Amino acid sequence: MTLRLALVGGPMYDGLYEMLSGRDVEVVVHSDHPSLNRAVAALLARGERIDVLSTHSKYAPSQAEWLRPLDHVVEPAVLRPLSPRAVELCRFRGPLLSVPRNVDVRVLWANRDMCGAEPVPATWVQMLDSPLVFGLPGRESGLFGTFFEVVTTLGGRLFDDALRPTLCTDEARRAVEMLVSIAPGRPRHSPTGTTTTSTRRSATAGSPSRRRGRALLARFAGPASEDRSSHTPI
Repeated sequence: MTLRLALVGGPMYDGLYEMLSGRDVEVVVHSDHPSLNRAVAALLARGERIDVLSTHSKYAPSQAEWLRPLDHVVEPAVLRPLSPRAVELCRFRGPLLSVPRNVDVRVLWANRDMCGAEPVPATWVQMLDSPLVFGLPGRESGLFGTFFEVVTTLGGRLFDDALRPTLCTDEARRAVEMLVSIAPGRPRHSPTGTTTTSTRRSATAGSPSRRRGRALLARFAGPASEDRSSHTPI
């Protein structure tokens, strides 16, 4: 039977799919996260079959009704070398719904030739006070990811132990105020419609966003065996 695959696309993911070459598979979707999620929802609503879905663990709760628990499919030896926290985040209400392939966290990089004598900010507060231009994704998961990371950096949480939203907190309000303060300093050619992927592409391709920008927020994808944390100062 040909396996039908739905795969998230992007420079940090696409190399993994080379192992599918020559195998009996059909890639029905291969796109960025927002487009992938919309396409998957449409396919499943029409009753079409998806055998393997490659996505972020954070989307597993909303897709749980279509995902098969993997506890009796994946050997414990496969999970043992991986970061326990990464594996834990792939569970929803107990069952393992996905297996982590990498840990995706943020790092700040800066073009020091363009920063001049200005120091690179080491905290969000320093970023607010810095004259350097800061580029960040302006919508969907990229924007929400930035919000989430600021909230956790400030010591807040998005959900309590019962998985109830805790968005109306001092940390969440401070995070929103911080992003609102940062947004006017975005590079002029980096519109609010950019996603994480398009922001990264504009930085690496030498686009106006890079030429005019002073610092850009990018993502670092490390192997799931590395126990990295997103709760860093910046």
